[in-house]
Amino acid sequence: AEQRQRVSLPGYPFERQRYWIDAKGASVGQAAHAPQQAQAPIDKWFYSQQWHRQPNVQAVSASTERVWLLLMDGNGLGNALASRLEAHNQRVIRVLQNATFSGNAQATEFSLNRLNKQDYVSLAAALQRDSELQVVSLWDVDDVEHHETGAFCSAVYLAQGLSEEGHKAAIHFVGNGVYRIDGEETLQPNKAMLLSASKVISQELSGIRSRYLDLGGLGAEAALYADLLTQELLSDWHNHEIAFRGKQRWQGQHVPLQLSAPSASHFKAEGVYLITGGLGKIGEVLAAHIAKQGAKVIVTSRRADVDKSSRLHDLIDSGQV
Repeated sequence: AEQRQRVSLPGYPFERQRYWIDAKGASVGQAAHAPQQAQAPIDKWFYSQQWHRQPNVQAVSASTERVWLLLMDGNGLGNALASRLEAHNQRVIRVLQNATFSGNAQATEFSLNRLNKQDYVSLAAALQRDSELQVVSLWDVDDVEHHETGAFCSAVYLAQGLSEEGHKAAIHFVGNGVYRIDGEETLQPNKAMLLSASKVISQELSGIRSRYLDLGGLGAEAALYADLLTQELLSDWHNHEIAFRGKQRWQGQHVPLQLSAPSASHFKAEGVYLITGGLGKIGEVLAAHIAKQGAKVIVTSRRADVDKSSRLHDLIDSGQV
């Protein structure tokens, strides 16, 4: 009988596109029998993010003019950044938020609705495709609770619009309230989706690379970071996790986290514990774990037709469940 192999296709951006597989080198059968890497012990699965102070980078010589697309904030950071880039002989195009898409005759300023995907396509179509476009999104440097998916959708629409119009682009997403470093930050969890988008976009869209830069303090204080941000943007590209606090530059890295076994059980011997909906796989594992601690377990379920596993039957027969 013919052997068939299962192929996992990308789940994003799921735009009903067909994916053709080009045969290269080894056959599917050879790839299927490739040795699998041994799984690491569970105590080596975990990592902790740590932050270390780094010297501020220096701007690389900006003798070559590049085009910078600035998605302008309302706190003055965009204007300060534009002035500094222009002082380095860079060409700046400003993009403002508005209800509908529009642009001036010189193609130096545009406005669009950040939650309308077609506006980003129209913007990308109006831009020249001479070289890699530098994009700096400052729309999430604020203290406002936006629509829960606004930051994510805006980032994805921006990248998709540029990709659909054939642009090569480096997108620098700038925000605040994502990383906790000095303990003084006011965190905004909804912006974590912007961080996630910045990590995935460059993996999904050819010709587009992206990263995220985090600022400290409130949005109204963002303009204080204009000099540091200018140096970072004009330096060599990297994918490190970078944050700015005051005049300090911080770099994050993930280091192995050693977890020690708990010194004592959280469940009392001879105690009685109730698990609702406990006839599923999770309830079964939890009931077995609690029973091993010498406790009694009561399992309830809304369904009367659930088949009990052999493990659960053994626990019931032993009188522990």
